[in-house]
Amino acid sequence: MTGSKFLKKKVWLSGAWMSEPRERLLVRQVVVETSEQLHQAIEQIGCMQRILESYRNEILTQNPRNFAVLAEGPLEQLRQLQQQIGEYFHRIETTGTAAST
Repeated sequence: MTGSKFLKKKVWLSGAWMSEPRERLLVRQVVVETSEQLHQAIEQIGCMQRILESYRNEILTQNPRNFAVLAEGPLEQLRQLQQQIGEYFHRIETTGTAAST
């Protein structure tokens, strides 16, 4: 492996596989402040789950190491989304209302 800080991963975006620098995958962060953003975050979780399922079906049995590397991005995105959703609900519980859309 080279010393490049950009590790390419294939990512499923808008119906097509695309290569994207690993750092860009991990930097994306959704801030959930409205019910519309909550809905979008839930949809993104579904997308990340489908990506992981695709990786599991297509890569895991052939190359477990590649699966582990490729799964890092979607797993991190899932963690971030779950954290943002948790913070959203905590704000609702604390204040009693959600931000307007």
